[in-house]
Amino acid sequence: MLIDHGQRQGISERRAYSVDEFARMYGVSRAFIYRLARDGKINISRVEGSSRIFRDELERFESQFKKRA
Repeated sequence: MLIDHGQRQGISERRAYSVDEFARMYGVSRAFIYRLARDGKINISRVEGSSRIFRDELERFESQFKKRA
């Protein structure tokens, strides 16, 4: 059985997340994530044909929420 990269590393160790993973982590829809990207509030990168959100972008996104709280 092959173990994919996501199963081998803990979620906090990952360097990039799919839009689906990011949406599940924050309890929002994919459409909401793409709306944030369209509005310039989050950057989505294309990697080998797949949309990815890098860890530094996730941390920047989280810091925006902490500032508002």
